[in-house]
Amino acid sequence: MASKDERIAKIYEILSQNSQNITELANKLNVSTKTIERDLKSPLLLSELQRKGQSWSIKPVSQNSFVINMLKKLSLALGLDFYKRANKFLRANSSYLSDLTLFTDINSEKLESRNIDDILLLQSAINQKLQVKLNYKDKFRTINPLKIALFDGFWYLVCQEDSILKTFYLKELENIELLNTHFKLCIDVSNVLSNANSIWFSNAESFSVKLLINPQIAKYFIRKPLKTQRIIEKCKDGSLVIEIYANDKMQVKPIIYEYLPHITLLEPLWLANDIKQELQNYMQKLET
Repeated sequence: MASKDERIAKIYEILSQNSQNITELANKLNVSTKTIERDLKSPLLLSELQRKGQSWSIKPVSQNSFVINMLKKLSLALGLDFYKRANKFLRANSSYLSDLTLFTDINSEKLESRNIDDILLLQSAINQKLQVKLNYKDKFRTINPLKIALFDGFWYLVCQEDSILKTFYLKELENIELLNTHFKLCIDVSNVLSNANSIWFSNAESFSVKLLINPQIAKYFIRKPLKTQRIIEKCKDGSLVIEIYANDKMQVKPIIYEYLPHITLLEPLWLANDIKQELQNYMQKLET
């Protein structure tokens, strides 16, 4: 026999699709009409229901409900431990029942409880501008923590070590300890992050990159422009010439490799030659 919560979830699912009266619901769930009447008065359903005559249905999804349900799905994509913590706040604003009209495919690694605790500890250090001692890649380090960042589905700590801007993979951090020494923020890390197309960034001087985008993929660069992207020319055949800025070649290479052969690196020449050499080496491996 289904539990009360399971039954209420099923009622929500049924009424989301079609309006039903109490007798119809009782027959579908194989319970008494009195049971259905009690279920419909449940706080989990009451705010979601509307009645017309003898029939019940779920109210049209409001804007607030959409936002809350989307946040639920995004938090679930980060792992069950994160979802359990987030849901404590989300339940205060909406029924726990999910919006059945939404589907999300967030390509993000899952956060376990230990990872969340590490993030909270690092957040405390960042807010207080406290230095942190930790073990990363079998080496104890003293760093200035700057930001927790999610890039391409992976979590990183953005920090300064010996005045150099670095990124450490969050799940490989060990023995995190907050020190009593404060540090001064000497870099606008938010600006650096907002202009980065990948986790491969630094505080080095940026260089200009010009790309020729073929008509087959031009729409993707219009729908979702790259960071710092500027369209230089819209060609008659539908192709684009765009310019972006990067401070590390690895901010550019993955973009090239993802869209080959429909993308051409025009400038800088040194980077074009570097990619050309890598492709030649790859082709030689295929031929052996």
